Amino acid sequence: MSLTIGKDLRVPEPPSIPESVPVLRVTHTRSLSRRAEDFQRELEERVERWTNAFPVDGERRELGDRILYLNDRASLEVFVPSESIWWSDRTTAFAETPPSDPLPSPGEAEELARRLLRELDVQEDAVRPRGVSTVNAATVGSPEERGELTPTAVTVTFGYALADLPVVGPGARIRATYSGGGQLAEFARFWRRPEETGSIRLIDPAQAVQRLADDPRFAGVPNSGMIVEVQEFALAFYAAGPAAFQRYLVPVYRARGEVLGSQVEGDVFDVYITAVDLDPVELKDRAVRDRPVYRRVFTGF
Repeated sequence: MSLTIGKDLRVPEPPSIPESVPVLRVTHTRSLSRRAEDFQRELEERVERWTNAFPVDGERRELGDRILYLNDRASLEVFVPSESIWWSDRTTAFAETPPSDPLPSPGEAEELARRLLRELDVQEDAVRPRGVSTVNAATVGSPEERGELTPTAVTVTFGYALADLPVVGPGARIRATYSGGGQLAEFARFWRRPEETGSIRLIDPAQAVQRLADDPRFAGVPNSGMIVEVQEFALAFYAAGPAAFQRYLVPVYRARGEVLGSQVEGDVFDVYITAVDLDPVELKDRAVRDRPVYRRVFTGF
């Protein structure tokens, strides 16, 4: 069974969809203004926590959406709108030559990363392993030669899941990168702590597919001879990027696929369809102060 609309939009039947999902609030102060006392207090607590965990001997720089500490050896970014941070050892994180000591194996790197999460007290129940990959640098002897890839580090990535649903988007991930000898080269945690405040009904998957069909980027397909083939269609929560203010995680249907017959080679798409039926005022309060959500089909922010 599928949710296909005509012959131009093919969508696989999603797994069992609940009637409602939890409302997950991810701001814990009354105001999001930097001038508000409770917000400023919460921000300074986060800054103190992460500067203690990753000391960087550098002047504090206020850059609007983040606070930066920087010197020749390391950098630390504490994001203002979310509970996110990004630390790098600048001498190893962006190395273009292999380290003198051997890199940890994938299993060793994952164990190091899990230990780090426990030490930093960010090993929440919502954390899910995503995989281990190698960071490679390309070396070439001349412009005519093909670059030879040389492993320089190993990266362990984690994602999140809540209420048995994945949390997607740029604001829900952990990344730990290790150089030779298991030395930590980089650590990033993009996240907002959720608090359940009720439940909300979802729109039917067929209604979401109709919204996809009506979206301007796909509306011209029936007259073009092309076919929109959705290869993955699933329910999730959407977390905006760490530099965006977001009050609630947004329930979405995620649609990934390809436009067949397009003149663009590899015409793939990855879009999110808002899975709740709210007016713009409600969306502004429950979701993100950003217009893509109001359009109901968006690619990310």
